[in-house]
Amino acid sequence: ELATRAFFWATIGGGIYIAVLISSVFLFMGAGKLLGVSAAGATGLVILGSVVGVAGGLAMNFALAPFHLRKMLPPRAMEDPMHRELIEKCFIDAGIKAPAIWIVDIERLREGSVMIAGFPFGRGIFRMGLFISKSALDTLTDGELRAVTLHEVSHLRLKHLRKRLALSVLMIFSGLFIAIAALFATQYFFPASGAGTYLAYGIAAGVFLTTFRLLSQQSRIHELEADIHSIQVLDSKLEDLSSALRRLDRMNSLDTLRANPFKKIAGAGHPETELRIEILKGYFAQKEMDPTISDVSSDDDQRAA
Repeated sequence: ELATRAFFWATIGGGIYIAVLISSVFLFMGAGKLLGVSAAGATGLVILGSVVGVAGGLAMNFALAPFHLRKMLPPRAMEDPMHRELIEKCFIDAGIKAPAIWIVDIERLREGSVMIAGFPFGRGIFRMGLFISKSALDTLTDGELRAVTLHEVSHLRLKHLRKRLALSVLMIFSGLFIAIAALFATQYFFPASGAGTYLAYGIAAGVFLTTFRLLSQQSRIHELEADIHSIQVLDSKLEDLSSALRRLDRMNSLDTLRANPFKKIAGAGHPETELRIEILKGYFAQKEMDPTISDVSSDDDQRAA
């Protein structure tokens, strides 16, 4: 039932993306006809409509992520006032409106997770949501729960979701541009070979793999940025964050990645915990010796991570 529900809502998300893309293209094509633009101008408007459609479709799915997760899982609203107050205070003290807080309690899924979904400015079905597995809530101490919550708050303050969206759009259109350019080039230089189509498909596949790799790399950088920001700016404790990460690893059996390589795929966007902790310890030790090192909240935040 859970898999069926997840597949259904994932399909809905894909349908929304395609609908936004097609609507945008037709809207720009219609505008071109009304304005009576040339053939070259019409082509340019189709390309512009595609750019707007891809960006709009991705943004819509990012914005609808809290709603889709509620339908896929489904979770229940947090009722414990002490935990709710602790979590909401983390957001409010950071100058961000507290999200809806959802507890994921699925009998056969005992993994520990805490994640944020949606944009901070979302309202109604678009309202940002913090999703916490019941096993994590029952296992983490208050200090550890505060540390992982401030980590999620840091993602919002550092605008990581928008950066991820921007990179996704950039990679999609970089791949599209390169594939089309390769197709026209091969048809021009080798008109009878038919190699252009195969080359375009090959480039598209290569760009897809490159996009996945770059997004994973960006995600790992963002995790370290959020760790540093939460400790350096939001007064989280490295000890609490370290113990929380190790505890979640044990809950998710991620401390046995080498024995089970399939689990490594799930953690591909996160640095390995012990390496992550060592990087944080090294950064703050260096920061203590040299206070002029860039803060992660500055424009040079990626260099700090």
